[in-house]
Amino acid sequence: ETSAPVLQPNSRMSSVGLYRELIRTANKFSSYNFREYALRRIRQSFRENSKASGPELQRLQDEGFEQLSSLKRQVLVNQLYKNYETVMEHQQSNMRSTGRS
Repeated sequence: ETSAPVLQPNSRMSSVGLYRELIRTANKFSSYNFREYALRRIRQSFRENSKASGPELQRLQDEGFEQLSSLKRQVLVNQLYKNYETVMEHQQSNMRSTGRS
């Protein structure tokens, strides 16, 4: 696994990069429920704070980088334990195998 490029806080580009890295990391959860919860919270947080600028944006980015670090640890712990397939995952895998969307 290659690590993502180091993001520099304080710019719109780093906000986009932070968002992408958070999404990428959340998608690594082996548990459907954890994965969907993390994705929903990431999208909601970025939507709610999309108009932030200046010192508020800096504070939010700093918080985001801390959340990314925490999320990476959570994903690692989640991957250590066997997860049983949920009904939703079962339906998705069946749809993929039969070619339906």
